[in-house]
Amino acid sequence: MVESLIIFQKLASTETFRKLFLNPLDKECPKDGNVLDMVISKYINPYLEVCRKCKIKSIAATKILNRAAEGFDVSPQVFKEQLELPYFRRGLKSVIRGVKSYGLQKPFLPYTPFLIVWNFTNICNLKCKHCYQDAGKKAKDELTLEQQFRVIDNLSDWGVTVIAFSGGEPLAHPDFFKLAEYTAKKGIAVAIATNGTLITEEVAKKLADLGETYAEVSFDSLDPKEHNKFRGLESAWELTVEGIKNLVEAGVYTCMATFIHKNNYKQIPEFVEFAKNLGAQFWAMFEYKPAGRAKDLKIDMNPEEREEALSILAEVTLEEMKNKKGDKPFTIPYSTAPQFGRKMREISRGEYSVGGHYGFLINMPKLLEFVGGCGAGRAYVALQPNGNITPCVYMPNLVIGNVLKDNLNYLWDTNEILKALRDRDKYKGHCSKCEDKYICGGCRARAYGYLKDVTGPDLGCINNKEYWDKNVNCSSSSSSR
Repeated sequence: MVESLIIFQKLASTETFRKLFLNPLDKECPKDGNVLDMVISKYINPYLEVCRKCKIKSIAATKILNRAAEGFDVSPQVFKEQLELPYFRRGLKSVIRGVKSYGLQKPFLPYTPFLIVWNFTNICNLKCKHCYQDAGKKAKDELTLEQQFRVIDNLSDWGVTVIAFSGGEPLAHPDFFKLAEYTAKKGIAVAIATNGTLITEEVAKKLADLGETYAEVSFDSLDPKEHNKFRGLESAWELTVEGIKNLVEAGVYTCMATFIHKNNYKQIPEFVEFAKNLGAQFWAMFEYKPAGRAKDLKIDMNPEEREEALSILAEVTLEEMKNKKGDKPFTIPYSTAPQFGRKMREISRGEYSVGGHYGFLINMPKLLEFVGGCGAGRAYVALQPNGNITPCVYMPNLVIGNVLKDNLNYLWDTNEILKALRDRDKYKGHCSKCEDKYICGGCRARAYGYLKDVTGPDLGCINNKEYWDKNVNCSSSSSSR
């Protein structure tokens, strides 16, 4: 597996390979249409009739795709089945075009972001204390329905793989299903980030009917009173639990997502067990970021607490992996905390690590160096209700463009903030010299939230503890006097 990746890395790093193989793939054939689409179709169905030139290209492409399948430890048949899914094909095309356009650099840059997290409305039925969006009422400059359809068209033309509808509360918006159905028809995977309180059996079935839908449901405390207090609704806990049950019953890929902080991180095993008992396939650990309504909360984990939390999460993950390989029920935990890749490798003694925002376990260090760590401005970007683009949902005020006004390819290639996020050699503090910078790189939103610098040190990391002590502990001590 590793050998296959190294061979491809060496090939893809050469200008000759890109010129002779990748460049011709991204052209139009008078008979067979887009060559890249054709070779993928030919790979899935070897009996497909194509012109002589395309047949030669497809033979070479088949060898490369088989290597890719081997590298990800799946059979060619399984890989072919995945490629029949429109969104998976979109992702592969973005990878191939990324290698063609930018080479196989570290960290890897796809041709377009795989994921768009779209806070398409500010409307919300709750008033959560930790809301990075400060949601509630509809924003004055929210896009019209016609404009929202144009957003989906633009993202489809760009080649985006997944649109995750967020908010606010997506299900509180009357046009959510119109937009979600339109997204699915475009061949883009639909995900939703929701508080779960509005997910009735009927809503869950409509989400399932969209295709392979992924739902991420916020669940912040095992204590109903604490959860309700945090969420600002007396019945929130009960409604959310019922919503998760409805999603699982309907066959929606379900993730229970928990805001982990200094007061609850030791309960991570209990959260995972609770999610498993509900039937959720995933449990996600989300961290505090000083953004939106959460700015005044004083519950962020310090570097030592974060290390302990990630160690606990890694231990639980390894246990769930054992369950997955056996006959026991399992729920796969993950976290968008980029340090989790390092911690998972440490706890598993090199057997596993995780691919950062991609959220998958992996045991190939060479591959992890390309896909690991924070994906802000690289694997994904966020959209605001008015169409403004930000590198991350936790940077709601750092606008880099607008999805309806800007040339998205040009923005992706030339924006200086995006360039800064992708160049880990120029990060500050320990992040730039860390031996794990390519599997981690630190959380850019935390650096921005605390220091207003996307290239700043991630002061929540144990390796940058001096910056935490100087900028957070110091300010907390001053404000308490």
